[in-house]
Amino acid sequence: MSKQKVHFEALGYEPQRMKPVHFATGFFLSLTGQNFSLEWLNKAAVTKHKEGLREGYAHDNLLSILRDQASVEPAFTEGDLKVLRTQINGVADNDDGVHAAFRPYSTFGNDYTLVSDRFLASQKRLDGYAGHLVHKVMEKSDEGQRILKFASQCITRHGTPLERLMEPLMDKDEDAVPWNNRYPEIFGDLTDQRLNAIASMMKSQTGAILRMCTNLENDASHQTQLRWLVIGLCSWIFLYLQKSVGSDGATPLIVMDFLGGENQRLRTQSRSCFTRQRELFFGSYQKKWEAGKMNCSEDDFEEIKKTRFKFLEQHFSDLAVRIGFAQPRAAQARRKHFELQPDTARVLVTSVIKPGEIKKLSDLAQALRTTWGVCFGGCDDDQSILQANGYTGLDQDADLEPNTSAFIDLLKRLNLAIEPSDGLVLCAAHPEALL
Repeated sequence: MSKQKVHFEALGYEPQRMKPVHFATGFFLSLTGQNFSLEWLNKAAVTKHKEGLREGYAHDNLLSILRDQASVEPAFTEGDLKVLRTQINGVADNDDGVHAAFRPYSTFGNDYTLVSDRFLASQKRLDGYAGHLVHKVMEKSDEGQRILKFASQCITRHGTPLERLMEPLMDKDEDAVPWNNRYPEIFGDLTDQRLNAIASMMKSQTGAILRMCTNLENDASHQTQLRWLVIGLCSWIFLYLQKSVGSDGATPLIVMDFLGGENQRLRTQSRSCFTRQRELFFGSYQKKWEAGKMNCSEDDFEEIKKTRFKFLEQHFSDLAVRIGFAQPRAAQARRKHFELQPDTARVLVTSVIKPGEIKKLSDLAQALRTTWGVCFGGCDDDQSILQANGYTGLDQDADLEPNTSAFIDLLKRLNLAIEPSDGLVLCAAHPEALL
């Protein structure tokens, strides 16, 4: 496992083609320390396979098994089962992470929509243990521990309608087994010194996630709490990738384009920003090696160097797109730009506004830029900051003000802002605060 030693030194986890659902499973496995087999849920949730549905996955065979287990009524037909499986697939596999994991098939991974900790399976980790790293870092600060407490309360809530729908297919609580955490074996030991250093570097982002959790506590559904928490923690990881590149751990500047491609100057600079940040991360392993910051053998490093570090470029792009920081989603579209999607915009905004607080747009823009690097023209000094960072040719009136207006329109659609008078935009995490 020589390549994992290199990843451990560089990042603390292995950068893979990670979806939010993969990160979520890894994070909650580490947090709860247990998982389930979920064989019957898997066989019901998988509704198609390139080899066809065989053995326990075939409708007639699965129905016979469920009848023998008294999981369904005798009058329950194969047609009923087909309809039910379609519904279960839609709920349990809404991020395309569920794959046939039992005989006669094998799988590279299997991750269910997380309704509760009863849906935690551990066939194979596709997050590269990123979730485990975040969990261990969060343990090192008071704010992080409060986030973990919120996460634990969310994931251990049972009895929701979605869980009741799948109850006949679920394992019993007593069927839980301890999670086989192979991180120390595969990567090495995360020292307190290293975890504390990461916690210090990411202090601002951790505080923002806690603020978001506080906003969610009493005013969001269970599923919303889990979804936003995962998006928020994946955003934390995305900033960690970029902050870990430099020696000073500074928050990057992320040029956002909210104009839908109507302004070519802004679109060009946003694309340039995406390319720059991706290339900085792409070159981070080589840079750290040359600086003597990689405590691994030269043979191990040369072995991973043969890949030309393409996995870093892919990991950055996948994460940026899948958590809603960048567009377009199409994998073949190389010219991506930074543009917050609605859910991600809501998460980031609610992470920089306290419950009951009302912020002027300029103050919100400053908080977003300071904490998450988001720059769209809402700060008085955005133009000069952009120029100082090499993003030139943008005009305040023709480029940045229209972009700011587009962002304001997004906030209004999300019920996060009102404009009581011309030029005055007020923002809050909850609509009722603006009434």
